[in-house]
Amino acid sequence: MKDKYKDLFDLIDDVCSSKLRIERKSPVSTVLKNVAYFHYCKAINLGKAISILCANGRATEASILLRSLLNVYIDIKWIAHNDSLTRAQRYVDFEIVFRRSHYEAAIAHGTLQKPKNDSKYIQDGMKVDRILKKYNIRSLDKAYNWSGKSIKNMATEIGEEWAYHVLYARASATEHTCPSSVVDYWNGDTLLTSPQEKDIPSVILSTVDYLLLIMLIAAKSLWASYRDFAFFRMRLGDLSTEYLGSVN
Repeated sequence: MKDKYKDLFDLIDDVCSSKLRIERKSPVSTVLKNVAYFHYCKAINLGKAISILCANGRATEASILLRSLLNVYIDIKWIAHNDSLTRAQRYVDFEIVFRRSHYEAAIAHGTLQKPKNDSKYIQDGMKVDRILKKYNIRSLDKAYNWSGKSIKNMATEIGEEWAYHVLYARASATEHTCPSSVVDYWNGDTLLTSPQEKDIPSVILSTVDYLLLIMLIAAKSLWASYRDFAFFRMRLGDLSTEYLGSVN
């Protein structure tokens, strides 16, 4: 696969290897910088994983990671869109909230025993209660989304309806094994289990597209420069025309 689509794999691997030039001194809050940098790093790791899956003829499975990449994109764009510091702080606050939620679920279902007289458990619980009160959330089981909005509403607020309703929804069908995803594994006669060329170009090109957008937002949030953006964008456009028939 990698030899046949060498130009595509060269592009995604080059993008994943490119670096932001971060200024040591910047007026950006540490909280915002850390959140932006985390999203940037996760995006790069997802891009590398998508490349590996596609190289092995598993573009369908790679599309599930593309959905995760879209989550990263919607998150970081929504944070950067308005009141960035407040939104970044909320993202950080909810780390312990969701960690506590997972811990309590493990206790409730018998995986773990509830600690007795554990000072850290008690202190973490008090911290979670303060965070829930800060955001007017009645209880831990009501903390559904870190942003207080669904991913659909976040996408709508930042003008990414197409990304959500088309690309994200299609990848979600594959991830959740919806009946419509059967066509990805069935040719009408037999179940497809061997490596497939299908969708490799579209998955890689979409991945590069959103990687570049995430990296550009991260660069602005980090007070950094991304000198390769225009060059990669041009390569992306050329390959989109070659493989998909239109400029991305």
